[in-house]
Formats: sequence, structure tokens, C-alpha cells
Amino acid sequence: CALPILLSLKNLKEGNRKRLRNYFFKHPNVIFDNELLGGEDVEIEIQTRTLSDFRRIIEEIKKEFVEIIKDHKYQIYYIDHHTP
Repeated sequence: CALPILLSLKNLKEGNRKRLRNYFFKHPNVIFDNELLGGEDVEIEIQTRTLSDFRRIIEEIKKEFVEIIKDHKYQIYYIDHHTP
């Protein structure tokens, strides 16, 4: 599964911004990251095999950057391909 996450940030000094972007760049499950204008500050996309792996990675990121991440949002979509 590959899902986007929207992050709202706080205490965003240049050193913190660099450390966060470096972390995303080096993380094997982060497909991309974008800085946003208005609303949330950053969008990342994480690709994992399972939803539990996805949630585990989000928790790791939140723990690593507790002083920077104010809030996060993501939506999970299920597509049911039912044919009669």
C-alpha cells in the first residue's frame, strides 16, 4: 500500500527542516516528500506491504520528530472490485 500523509509542523528552524528532509530522503519506505503552501506544511508518501507496517512507520516518524510534528493526517481508501 502507498498512502500520502499530510504533516503540520512546528518549531521549523532551518536545522530542523534539513534533518526532517534528510530523514525522508534516506528512509526506504518514503517514496516522495513535498513542501506545501497553505494548510499543512509537508506531504510525504509511504509505501509498505501492510497497513500495520504503514502505521508503525508513522509512529517512528512521530517519535523521531516529536519537537517538529504538530499534527498528521492520512486517509485509507478501500476499493471493492465486485463484479456481478
